[in-house]
Amino acid sequence: MKELNETTNDGSRDADSGRHHCLIIGREDWQETATEEEKQAARLYAAKSNRDLAANCFDPGFGFGDHVTEAEKLSYASNQLALAEKIEAGECDQNFCVWQEMHYFFTRECIPFLPQTKAT
Repeated sequence: MKELNETTNDGSRDADSGRHHCLIIGREDWQETATEEEKQAARLYAAKSNRDLAANCFDPGFGFGDHVTEAEKLSYASNQLALAEKIEAGECDQNFCVWQEMHYFFTRECIPFLPQTKAT
């Protein structure tokens, strides 16, 4: 097992580099061989982006148009936090985007949604 940075397995970011702390097993069979603790660390990693979106959605540079109300931003943040909680509870493991993040956590390989096509 290899580690990247100082591994905390909590999905947090290294303050100096901005990179996620994560455990890298480096094998494709993580779904069958990872412990529940390792899978939970991957879920925390996957949920981190939702928590970040919720935390940052009130920043002026976030990207919402001027027409978006504070109530709509609050609803967006609430939905992101609810999704993060579901991810952390293991309720979204079969969701492709969550699985993709978990797969990346273990292998550092990003599986595309659609296969690349060869130019003809």
